Amino acid sequence: MEPLPKIKTALTPYHQKGAMLPIIAFGMLVLLGIAGLAIDSSHMFLNGTRLQNALDSAAISAAKTLNRSGGNTALATQHGTEAFELHLVGELDEAAVTLDFEYAKTLNPFESADIDARFVRVSVADYRQQFWFAQVLPGVEESTLLGATAVAGPIPLGSGKVCDIAPMIVCGDPSDTDSSDGTYLGMNFGDEVNVQCLKSSRNNFGADDSSRIGYRANGNGNGNGNGNGNGNGNGNGNGNGNSDIPPQCQPPIDSIGPGNFQLSQLSCGSGANCVRLSLATDVSSCVSSSGSMTTKPGNSVGPTAQGINTRFGIYNGPTNATDHPADLVSQYPLTYSQYEDAYFNEQFDQPNGSPQRRILAVPIGNCSVAGSGTTSIPILGFGCYFLTQPTQGTGQNNWVIGHLIEGCEVGGTPGEDPVKTGQGYSTYKIILYNDPDNLAS
Repeated sequence: MEPLPKIKTALTPYHQKGAMLPIIAFGMLVLLGIAGLAIDSSHMFLNGTRLQNALDSAAISAAKTLNRSGGNTALATQHGTEAFELHLVGELDEAAVTLDFEYAKTLNPFESADIDARFVRVSVADYRQQFWFAQVLPGVEESTLLGATAVAGPIPLGSGKVCDIAPMIVCGDPSDTDSSDGTYLGMNFGDEVNVQCLKSSRNNFGADDSSRIGYRANGNGNGNGNGNGNGNGNGNGNGNGNSDIPPQCQPPIDSIGPGNFQLSQLSCGSGANCVRLSLATDVSSCVSSSGSMTTKPGNSVGPTAQGINTRFGIYNGPTNATDHPADLVSQYPLTYSQYEDAYFNEQFDQPNGSPQRRILAVPIGNCSVAGSGTTSIPILGFGCYFLTQPTQGTGQNNWVIGHLIEGCEVGGTPGEDPVKTGQGYSTYKIILYNDPDNLAS
């Protein structure tokens, strides 16, 4: 009797050959999908960070331009866009990004308005992020949309410390603390006719010489004209000094005390090199807004000129254009209105310069209590000054003049009770804010 044939079933090894291949293939596909998802997610997170950083840069740039140009939203949008694109060079395809700029007068509520705007929101809602590896997983699309937003604007500086100040002192009236009438500490905001002296000169004049008005009065102090800055003096003086010095910078302006010419000491010391560097490079020196300034006796003619004049593209001594760039607009003499017009029309004669270098934050002090030599002067506040021209003078005559303007950006700790002009903050800093309409910002 012949043996029965063997019956081949699905359970025999013969029928199990190759059964692991689809299992392995499916497992590899899942592993590849998970790895791809991790890679694509990391890439998405990286590009999201890049996008947010670029938006932050755009918002800061736009807010600076907005607050420095008197509310020019068109110029702010342009500068913000340029900063955004520059930030993403070689990182993202900026051509695929659509920026949206919104401006508002207040932060919260953020209600779009171009008039009197101080705050800016820059947003992107439709940047498409490609998925390269995660598409092998079911339900994963080829791309996803990324969105981000950034808000920037000014914050007033009151109590606390104020930084980025110039090593100079302007004497103010401690009895005038109400700025609602357009004056503050005895000075008029926006007065483009009567410039103020930021650093006085050495020459002495007869008593009557101090009554002359105008920027420049050529002659020997005996002329009779009507000084309009072109050499026609309103001079009733009888002195014999160099009458090129504007009356704002002539004695008896030296109310700080003998030996002082409105220079102060900062953290870099009392030497001439500190004066030069702090006037040329905005040395980040901080003082308490309720504290005092220590004067630096001496005229420091050379260092003052070498430092201030870099802001006009004039270089002498150990200064250079790389470390001490000029303002984008260095023409002079200019009023602040003319300077703003040049920025608005992008009439930049120093294309490699840096913006707003001709605007300084200067402490205003109570000079009535000062003594001679090195002395301490209580701080009453801070003024933002526009430099109308480089330092002037020859020999031991050296002076700096400028307009008191509405506000400027300085560093420091925000305070609760900011000094205000009729239109805005006297000193402020530009910072990033959380978007009040987007908690994820």
